[in-house]
Amino acid sequence: MNRSLTTLFLSRLNITLHRLKVVDSTNTYLKSVASNLPSSTNLEGIAATAEMQTSGRGRMGRTWYSPTGEGLYLSLLLKPRLEIERLPLLALTCAIAVYETLHRYLEQGIDIKWPNDLLVHNRKVCGILCEAAFERSELLYAIAGIGVNLNQKEFPEELNSATSLRIAVGYEIDKEDFLHELLNQIDRWYAVLESNSDEIRQAWTNRSSYAYGKKLLLPDGCSGTTRGLTASGSLLIELEDGTSRTLRDADL
Repeated sequence: MNRSLTTLFLSRLNITLHRLKVVDSTNTYLKSVASNLPSSTNLEGIAATAEMQTSGRGRMGRTWYSPTGEGLYLSLLLKPRLEIERLPLLALTCAIAVYETLHRYLEQGIDIKWPNDLLVHNRKVCGILCEAAFERSELLYAIAGIGVNLNQKEFPEELNSATSLRIAVGYEIDKEDFLHELLNQIDRWYAVLESNSDEIRQAWTNRSSYAYGKKLLLPDGCSGTTRGLTASGSLLIELEDGTSRTLRDADL
């Protein structure tokens, strides 16, 4: 059988975890779960992990390297109680949760690259893909997909900017321990998101070197310097000519 279930009762979320051996993508799997359940079903807290993804996805159609048993591939169905325009803060919330989890293993060298990457010693260790489904202007659900490089010893040549937590700390990571800590951190920060989303912006800013003073080259060839986050979680850029631009997560 390709699936087993685990139930976890946390402070804010009750998690029903679908443990999969092989799946195309945990995000895609949860989309299918959501579409096949009665509309009255409470989707929040349904989650999925997989030992292997055959078509792991990142932002903007990029693939996510998902070798068997070496990474954590997690997706979670959520329905945050906040304004639609602030929904991008969900990805930042997940990034904070991953940061705090990584911090249990590493005291230094962790950074959050806006909008969705976690770095260890300037190499990518985690990517986050948040997707949402709407009916008219109502949020049906959001899916937070989190891929963490845990126990890889090496990467393909084309992924020379990647690393794993094992490479960083020098020993094998217990995936179950990491998963449970991450779910607890998501539970904690998700509650903060719903009660005071401005606190999420501040918490993200405190943990990221990309919030202020980071030089960026934009896709249209312009360059500028980061000047913090807007209320909705977009990145504010001061261009070289002194004008400002706001970047959403779809812009990079």
